[in-house]
Amino acid sequence: MKKKQRPKFRNKLGLLHTSVFLAILIFDQITKLAFLTYPGKDFGWIAFHLVKNTGASFGMLKAFGFFLALLSIMALVVIAWYYVRSNSRVQLFLTIIGAGVLGNLLNRITYGYVIDFVDLKWWPVFNVADSAIVVGVIGLAIYMTLKK
Repeated sequence: MKKKQRPKFRNKLGLLHTSVFLAILIFDQITKLAFLTYPGKDFGWIAFHLVKNTGASFGMLKAFGFFLALLSIMALVVIAWYYVRSNSRVQLFLTIIGAGVLGNLLNRITYGYVIDFVDLKWWPVFNVADSAIVVGVIGLAIYMTLKK
């Protein structure tokens, strides 16, 4: 009698990308949920407190929540389209960006705003998803620049 084998990912990079995606998304959502009830703390140069961001980055487009949700969905479709057509390095950066976009989209759909909580006091308040998007875009830009 043959043993049933567990399904395997077709490649180890797929497992890596899935793990990175889920780690970012889960960490983002857990930290956001914590700041819905956490009163916040100020450490001088950095503070953690709840900001309900109904707009886009840096507080722009506050009256366009529905449009921003649609834009996020379109961005995820474009990211998925490029992901399947890209090499593994580009795929990793797209994975990081996609996790950030989905994290903020989930907030926008669930609450009607994005939960921000990291306040550097000299920069607009942000969250883990925002950081993932920035890291992914910068990494992708550096890779594309050096590739040429």
